[in-house]
Amino acid sequence: MDCIICGLKTNNKYNENYICENCITESNSIEKKYENTYVAIYEEPTKILENLYIGNINSTIDDQELKKLGINQIITVGTGNNKYIKNAHNLNMLELFVNDSLEQKLDPFIDIAINNIESNINMKTLVHCYSGISRSAAFVIAYLMKKNKISYEEAFKFLKTKYPKANPNSNFVNQLKLLSNGVNNNNNLIITKL
Repeated sequence: MDCIICGLKTNNKYNENYICENCITESNSIEKKYENTYVAIYEEPTKILENLYIGNINSTIDDQELKKLGINQIITVGTGNNKYIKNAHNLNMLELFVNDSLEQKLDPFIDIAINNIESNINMKTLVHCYSGISRSAAFVIAYLMKKNKISYEEAFKFLKTKYPKANPNSNFVNQLKLLSNGVNNNNNLIITKL
């Protein structure tokens, strides 16, 4: 078979694609992991607002591409995902240990993330989780709700127009809907709806 990157003949199969050893070792945007069963290929983060981007783990692997976009802050929503970020010392980093589960509570993590973005408003922030579907979307929606004083439904609809694969799990959706009513599970006022 032909290598999907350079076209040379190869027998090395990764993630249902054929990639030669040369391309794996020389490319800055591909990383071998899990004993040759997975190859990460850079995926450009999606711009949501002037200062806010969303993506997945593959959106963080190429520091040069992040630099081109002007991203200088990364919020990781998950565990252990920061190990793939190159030259992290050049970036502001925040890792929030949040599982994508039906039991995970989002507060106080949401407040930490929102405060971090707001206190670094002149920076471009990338919010990502492993797949870029549920956790990162939940946190971007929470930020949009707070910043624009809008409901969950409005924030979700806006995010979907920019980033169609956003799909927070049902647990996160329920918690975000409580936030849009102005109250979290501890009855603390978080967001005031207009």
